[in-house]
Amino acid sequence: MKQANTTTVDSMPKGLLYVRIVGLVTGLGLIVWGFLRLFVSSWEPSVSGLQVGSVIVLIYGALLVLPWSKINGPRQWRILFGALVLISVAFVFLQVIEVMFAYMAVAEQGEKLSPPGLQGLLIFVALLQIPAIFFIHRPDLLN
Repeated sequence: MKQANTTTVDSMPKGLLYVRIVGLVTGLGLIVWGFLRLFVSSWEPSVSGLQVGSVIVLIYGALLVLPWSKINGPRQWRILFGALVLISVAFVFLQVIEVMFAYMAVAEQGEKLSPPGLQGLLIFVALLQIPAIFFIHRPDLLN
């Protein structure tokens, strides 16, 4: 089986490098946010929606900070990339659900919800990481 070409930071196109830097910063922020949501917001050891969401945020942050360009085994890369795609979908779904619940809570009070800027930005960054990581692993497909 042919091994995929991986890129180094020096040979990586600048656009992919910038996307990955944003992904690394976002991943670190999500790890901090997930720990804060998990351990500061809820002291009860039950499985609630907040804790499941916190675990998804933590796992997604951890996947974003993985050194994707150093993963060489084709089987390992496929498994981790598949996990990234699935957790990305779960993360986007979680963000949409959070906005819907916030809208319902504000609507009960008779007010209007401001546009969800943070969730929109997180969804954009989340969905941008999948093709960036794929093209870092397979730079020959960019041309």
